[in-house]
Amino acid sequence: MKFAHGFCSARRLYPLSRRYCIVSSRSSKKKVDTDVPVPMIAKGSNGEEIVIPKKKHRTPTSILEALSHTVGKDPLAPHFKYVDDPYLIPTSNLHKRTYALSKASGKKAAKWILEKHQDIMPDVTADPPIMKFDPDVNSEHIREISEGEELLKGLIDASCVAEAWEDYQKLKSEGKTISQDVKLRLLDLLCAYNSEPVEMENISDERWYWRELGQDVGKRLKRSWKDGCPADQLFEELQAEKIPAAYKSMIRGLSKYLHVEGAHSLYKEMLELQMTPDVQTFNAILSIASFLREDNEARWELITNVLQQMKDVEVAPNLNTFNAVFASLTRMSRWKRSNSLTLQTLNEMNACGIEPSLGTWSCILQVFYSNENYQNTMLYEILDQVEGKEFQVQHPIDVEFFRMAMLKCLINLKDIDLANRIDRLLNTGNHKALMGDSYKETTYYNSYFRLMCEFGMIEDIMELYERYVPNVWTPGFHIMLDVIKALDLQDGFMHLPKIWSDLVLFEYTRREDLVTPALHLMTKLKDDEQLQELFHTICKQTLEQIKEVDADPIAYRMSGNKSVILSGPIISHFIDISLNSNDLEIAWEFYETFIRKQGELTGLPSENTLFRLTEKFMKNQDSVKVMKLISTMADLALPMTKDLAKKCLEEMELSDIDRSHMSVLV
Repeated sequence: MKFAHGFCSARRLYPLSRRYCIVSSRSSKKKVDTDVPVPMIAKGSNGEEIVIPKKKHRTPTSILEALSHTVGKDPLAPHFKYVDDPYLIPTSNLHKRTYALSKASGKKAAKWILEKHQDIMPDVTADPPIMKFDPDVNSEHIREISEGEELLKGLIDASCVAEAWEDYQKLKSEGKTISQDVKLRLLDLLCAYNSEPVEMENISDERWYWRELGQDVGKRLKRSWKDGCPADQLFEELQAEKIPAAYKSMIRGLSKYLHVEGAHSLYKEMLELQMTPDVQTFNAILSIASFLREDNEARWELITNVLQQMKDVEVAPNLNTFNAVFASLTRMSRWKRSNSLTLQTLNEMNACGIEPSLGTWSCILQVFYSNENYQNTMLYEILDQVEGKEFQVQHPIDVEFFRMAMLKCLINLKDIDLANRIDRLLNTGNHKALMGDSYKETTYYNSYFRLMCEFGMIEDIMELYERYVPNVWTPGFHIMLDVIKALDLQDGFMHLPKIWSDLVLFEYTRREDLVTPALHLMTKLKDDEQLQELFHTICKQTLEQIKEVDADPIAYRMSGNKSVILSGPIISHFIDISLNSNDLEIAWEFYETFIRKQGELTGLPSENTLFRLTEKFMKNQDSVKVMKLISTMADLALPMTKDLAKKCLEEMELSDIDRSHMSVLV
């Protein structure tokens, strides 16, 4: 191969410096001035130019990322947080939650040990380093190596809120000079944490658990700023100096903790003093605009005024600016102008050259589908925009998109093809990271499966079920009931063994509202011998389980196994399944179970089931069992008792005592 322009020899490519390109040849050296690296150009044997690209920056994980793209994703693989021990991989919702919370607790315990006992822990270096896993700097350690203003700086950098404020007051009482820059950094810290000590952050699975208990305080929209707190005190000291940075910090802090009147008052004062807010300050005011006015017209007027003020002082908006506007519009979604203003804001965003994030689209969905009766094409148009692209988390509300899109698809549009498009987008690239916490994941899959069970074909439903259950997601009992209803509606008998095994796996066999319809569906099929054999196996396994519980209930409970809940209708279904398999012995054992536990059970066996069982034994001329069955039916005051007793007298050979007893019933 011949290389052009003498950039390199036939055996080696010479590196190019960033400022100069040294061109080597046999006769001369030529220095070419350039501001950027020049790509090397070569010619192939066919005369075509080959451009050797510039060096590409690689991150520490680039090789791992490249390797990960060489293999596909296994949909049956469990979540990575469950793979420490294959034997302990959980399947039921209860076990998944217990596992996740236990692991979160272990992480917090390890973090606490690192923070409190750094002296006994060996230095552990990671490559690449993960700063999040490093122990927090201890305030006592900072005090040992610094003093005075340097100590205060160290406490601020370590986010030791209470200790930094105490040290500041101590330095001030001693009459020592504290620079303005340190005061502003301290004010930033106090505003960021509401002047309160930094608490250990709850892991996402813990936040889900607190949400279920109704104690997810992070989502409550209420003022939490405390008047007269250290941030207020420090700002009063700085206010006389009219420092713009102090106003900016206070406005952002007051907005974050929803002291909306105080934030807006300082914002107006800042403008009156002809100070120029930065984009973060404008964004903070826009985020609370909907709380400052009660009327929607007044709210929008305030938003437009703030945006106009940004334009007047030539502060360029960013993604957070427009997302703050869209978030305010979601709180005005029932307003008749909300849709048109949302589109107007989106056009303005595009004019500014800012690409919407998934959180932007999530807000737009909330505006356009604010009522369950609203039907429009907005979600279709959004998917047309985002399909084929890969997104990263750019804003906290980005994790709301997939949950919101699937929810609106279920409630408003009821379109299976659209739901499949949303799911394909979720499984594109690294979009699973945008799913959010376990609560959002559960909402997403609940909506998806409810839609499929209501409008989908049984083959599509079960294909989706096999893809995601149980490792990706474990359905709740409402979804399992919807799946069973879909099987009943579309004669999906072949999938019943799989559903029953999952009911056992998910520990739902203690829920009568799930077990009863599943067994009732098994009783309907009588022709398929292969399925009947599987259903019969379920009956035998359940009967063995009942015997184990009766033999030693405490030991069975301690083993962690969950027995099938029993009731009159459930035992009736087991008898019917056994009769369909022509196994009178198993059917009779279930009948005896009912007689033995009758006082503990709710409901009664079906009259038709007892009639079928009696007829079977009548054909076998088993008078003892027939007499017991008819006596049971008489005790339960079932209407068919008289006809059955009459038939028994006509067709069976009975003793005089049995005949007289039947005669009384007739």
